[in-house]
Amino acid sequence: MIILKLKRPALMCFHPGQYAFLKIKEIESQWHPFSIASGPQSEFLEFYIEVFDQGSWTRKLWGMLDGDGDRENSNKTVWVEVMGPYGTPLANVQDFSHVVSIGSGTGVVPMLSMLKQHVRHILRLEPSEYFRDLRQLQRDVYRLEVARQPRKGSLAQKLSSCWRKDSKEKASVTETLRHQVKRRLRSSITALKTQPVGTYDHTVTSREIKDATKKVTRLYYGVVALVVMPILGILLVGMHLSWCTLPFDKAEWMENALAICTCIFYGLFGVVATCFWDGNDLPAYMDFCFSVVGAFSCWYWFEKNLFGSFSTFDMMTYLMLTGYMTMRCWYEVVKPRHHSFRTEMLRSGINTVDKMEFVWVTRSAKLVSEIMPDINRIYDTLVEKWGEAHAARVLDIKVFVTDKDADAVRRLRESMENTNLYKNGHYTFGRPDLLKVIEDHTLDCSTKLRNSYTLLAFCGSPQLSHEIHRMKISNDISAAITGNKNHQMEYVSESYGGYKSQSGKKTEPQNVGDATNEEASVMTETTASPWRRTKRYDSTVSADDWQDEADEETKSMLEEGDIDPRLFEI
Repeated sequence: MIILKLKRPALMCFHPGQYAFLKIKEIESQWHPFSIASGPQSEFLEFYIEVFDQGSWTRKLWGMLDGDGDRENSNKTVWVEVMGPYGTPLANVQDFSHVVSIGSGTGVVPMLSMLKQHVRHILRLEPSEYFRDLRQLQRDVYRLEVARQPRKGSLAQKLSSCWRKDSKEKASVTETLRHQVKRRLRSSITALKTQPVGTYDHTVTSREIKDATKKVTRLYYGVVALVVMPILGILLVGMHLSWCTLPFDKAEWMENALAICTCIFYGLFGVVATCFWDGNDLPAYMDFCFSVVGAFSCWYWFEKNLFGSFSTFDMMTYLMLTGYMTMRCWYEVVKPRHHSFRTEMLRSGINTVDKMEFVWVTRSAKLVSEIMPDINRIYDTLVEKWGEAHAARVLDIKVFVTDKDADAVRRLRESMENTNLYKNGHYTFGRPDLLKVIEDHTLDCSTKLRNSYTLLAFCGSPQLSHEIHRMKISNDISAAITGNKNHQMEYVSESYGGYKSQSGKKTEPQNVGDATNEEASVMTETTASPWRRTKRYDSTVSADDWQDEADEETKSMLEEGDIDPRLFEI
């Protein structure tokens, strides 16, 4: 593992999840992409570079910086050209109240950037003031949601409520009953998770869950069925332009088909816009006006038998009506179903997520020993400034090591047994239950908060990404059928690393481009445990400083017997 640390150019701005291209002309003139591990506000660029097989670019970099055992060559200056950033950021995390970041293997690098960004924001705040402002923000978000709750509903529902004198009383009773059902369902789900398997009576809330499931599935079926509307609108516009403008003899069935399809489309639009879409904004009233005008126009054209032989005015009217309805249907189909009230109440003193859950899954205990010292340092800094209790409220780190090498796991335990993360049980040596991690997060939010907006971010293999996506959908359905729609979750993922050739060995992607120059000089080769080999290169430390530090560290390790003295024989 090579940890490369460069001075960040002043004009280079990036976000977690982006990568940069590196080129070292002394090795070759090709560019190689690596995810950026440093935080966006850091003065440096950090890259965690995994060393591959012989002949690879990373192996050549290791050999060049190592000097092939030649201490004089290992102190030379290395010129690194950097080009970037590239790629799509994982997300604007400030728009979310919570973040669950999952990294698989070396896919932990983008999550490290997000972790450093979160901790950097947290360390700027004072704990007591932060939690006080956070409680006020949650109250403001709840007030905004409650204020908008009575305004929700279609235009037809609002018109019908004007004729019902007892609408407020019934709405109040319905709202009370709805919250009672939500509390019962939430309690039953909690009991189902905590009780031993085989001891829970699944028939207690089966009817309520089935009824809630039907409502949720009807909503999703309605969204899918709505896709037909813009498709039908586009077909109508195409048929109208071709049949009414091109000079050819039209068959009678063509005019009848155009008339029938137009009446059906206008009728469906009027029903959907009036009875199903939200009636609280200006487009709702425009939809109603267009529906009325469309119904009158369709009746007029049908009565005068004008379909297929429109005048210029009729043709423009038809295109305007059909085009507006098609665009409105398309907007309702593609618009996001989740809405964060937090984004409207933010920028009022809190500009960070409430809590981040950092999850790392890896099958290499050696990789953990190389990267975890940096994570331990970040966590220890937070604990030192905030205290362990407060730190646990804003950051939760889970590391799952699935290495089958018992000796490697044993050495990892020995090297990490004195760290706070290991003492507090943040390490798990076994396969993770990622579905339980996601469900526990949603359950924790639903029991402690009125609403939440969570970012579920993943970086790793495409296969595991698909699995986590299915887990997220399953969790969304569970939250929906239990009435916890105020606890929303968005999923974003990216893949990483090289590809495997037919021989089964990993190779590296290659790219070509321009760059800016940056200088890096050797800092140290760390050996915190006898089986680790990690090279760190820092552009801010001179070779003389490195030499003094390395000599002291080597001397102490020789005295303690951690390394073999024969390694230093010439």
